[in-house]
Amino acid sequence: MQKQTKIKLSLFVLALLFICSFVIFSVIKAGSITPPSQAFLNGLPIDTMHSLEEIYGKLNNISSGFVYPGYTKLKPTASPGATMYTLDDIYNSIPTIDPTTVLTGTTYLGIAGTATAGTPPFAWGDQASAQNDWYTADSYCTAMTDGGYTWRLPTLGELLKGLSDQFVSATETGFTSGNEYWSSSVNGSDYPSAAKYDGTTISYRNIPKFIGSVSVRCVH
Repeated sequence: MQKQTKIKLSLFVLALLFICSFVIFSVIKAGSITPPSQAFLNGLPIDTMHSLEEIYGKLNNISSGFVYPGYTKLKPTASPGATMYTLDDIYNSIPTIDPTTVLTGTTYLGIAGTATAGTPPFAWGDQASAQNDWYTADSYCTAMTDGGYTWRLPTLGELLKGLSDQFVSATETGFTSGNEYWSSSVNGSDYPSAAKYDGTTISYRNIPKFIGSVSVRCVH
């Protein structure tokens, strides 16, 4: 009986020693369990971590809450530049329209025109009485002095317009239907263009300069 009692006592002591050793080991491993001294600023305890308000304030450069040393401004120093022109920019870039440069009866960008149609940049002379080759026709126009103007053969564009004005728009006279007329426009060195109205259409072709059966009307 005494032997059993001694055994139980020994086991109790061993268990107590094991528990004490475990507690001591845990304290040594974890370090001091005494809370650190609290830091204070202006008489108030300083938070141990940043609040959401402080984080938001830092990102937006707002002075709220405590400001700790080392804070940097994350807000850009300038606003982002525009990536394209606005409608206001485009509208304001439209120049002021001078109504005197817009034909009467028409509008441009809402501006009613006041300009009247001017005289054409050239005028037609009378048809030559004889048909000639291109060389004679060119000399004929160059030698003309009517009205004190400097005369010349018309370009192909001017000639086609003159024929259209007479036989299509009826705003010109002096051409004879079916007659070809010389122009000063030359394709190559020896093939000027000649145009005519054949009663149905206006056409042109390039023909040799020496052909002598072509009519002449000069312009200035």
